[in-house]
Amino acid sequence: MTGADGALGILDIRAAKRRIKEDQLGALLEDYADTERQRTSALGPADRNRLDRQAAEIWEQIEALERELKDMELAPSEPTRDSPGPDRAQIHRELRAKLPEIDFEALERSLRTILSTPWDDGCAALLLFQHSMRMGGEWCAARIRALLARETCPGCFRHIPIEFQASEHIDNLTPLRRIGHEFGLDGPAEDPQAFARAITGKLCGSLQMGSVILLELRRCDYLADVPSVLPWFIEQFWQRLVHELAAAAQEYYGVKIVGLLFLDFDLPPAAFPAEVCCTLDRFERRHVLEMTLCAWSRDEIRDWITRFSGLKLSRRDVDRMADRVYKDSDGTPSAVAHALLELCAPATVR
Repeated sequence: MTGADGALGILDIRAAKRRIKEDQLGALLEDYADTERQRTSALGPADRNRLDRQAAEIWEQIEALERELKDMELAPSEPTRDSPGPDRAQIHRELRAKLPEIDFEALERSLRTILSTPWDDGCAALLLFQHSMRMGGEWCAARIRALLARETCPGCFRHIPIEFQASEHIDNLTPLRRIGHEFGLDGPAEDPQAFARAITGKLCGSLQMGSVILLELRRCDYLADVPSVLPWFIEQFWQRLVHELAAAAQEYYGVKIVGLLFLDFDLPPAAFPAEVCCTLDRFERRHVLEMTLCAWSRDEIRDWITRFSGLKLSRRDVDRMADRVYKDSDGTPSAVAHALLELCAPATVR
């Protein structure tokens, strides 16, 4: 098998392998959800401990399969005689697309804990991230988008990205105007409550079986500059949305709405009243859950270079590169990203 037929055969084999692994992953996710349900209803400590161990073993298998699938998806194309390989700009784009793989596994586990809980009245989560620009918020968002899209049926995932600007007039209705615009709604300034009802109605009215909506709100610092905006967003919009989601969940299984709030700096003191905040241990769908964006470790940087850089390096060379990147950046994601791109595709970074 040669030429185009050979390339097609390789693609068919890769696609078949991917389908097999995706089927295995789906079965494991079902086993994990069943084990979690059994653990929740277990009466004795012995049963709970046994189910804890069983869930941990299944989760390890899930993570191993996910790594294999990601490696297959992100593996660079092999050059051929007719196509010598990608240019530097393409390498740069491909490397940037792989940066979400460097970390965020703890975040993904937390999100899975929420998503795998059997919510009879619909799954919802509003997550807050501070220091987004410096700590890799864009790659965190990409990781969450990929997770949700990967586990949603084709045509059932909707991503709504919104970025606020310094030039915008900010008041309580600003985020609703931007969300409403996505659905062709213009809000009457004289009746904010009616506008909030109209948007939540549109959002929940668009749901069908297995629907997932991701609201991604970036540069929320501009909203936080006006103290009333974020509390109003939680109390008058998000909590209403969760309430109406429950009605949609009575008609359709598997409906989910996830909201992401990204700030580039510190959240102002008392930006959210304590009564609208929650923790993962005491998760409440109507409240906001703050997630921490962490520095990237030397080992994570080393593993990323090994798996995704496309460079042919010895162990010693990989260790030296990882040391250099980590020492120069102190693990700060924005600085790590720049250093990795500069080292792996130097002609495209300035």
